Amino acid sequence: MSSTRTMGISITDVATAADGAALPLGFEYHEPASGDDTGAKIWVYVEAGGALAAGEVCMRVNASTTSKVVVTTGVIASVRCLGVAQHAIASGSFGFILKRGLGEIAAEDTGADQANALLVTAAGGRVDLLAGGDEHALVAFGTENAGSSAGDLLTAYINCLG
Repeated sequence: MSSTRTMGISITDVATAADGAALPLGFEYHEPASGDDTGAKIWVYVEAGGALAAGEVCMRVNASTTSKVVVTTGVIASVRCLGVAQHAIASGSFGFILKRGLGEIAAEDTGADQANALLVTAAGGRVDLLAGGDEHALVAFGTENAGSSAGDLLTAYINCLG
């Protein structure tokens, strides 16, 4: 008998409010390492409290005990962050966000300074370089530089604690 269980949906599936959640909120899917040598990933199933775009860092809704999320509004504690959207999820819909592992994340600003840098939460669901005093907001480690526009995605090792 197999010790694994299938969850019945893909990590890219999005259920609308009319459909209802396909899994319990907070359900974690542990994706094993594959042949691409980037390691395992952990995904968490959430309800979008606002529209989520690929690369946006997601935090729990104010004073919430459930896995209902919105994009980060600034430098916030990493324990409030549940993950980073890797695809669009409409407001009121349900889907998976990446809690831990290699993925795409949106940069707050432009420049060639994100590679090999510690990244913290910023406004609009984006990340910025770690500055003194912001250690509590650490959510990622950049593995490349972002593009030439604010909001461009970069590949990073994501580690959200929420």
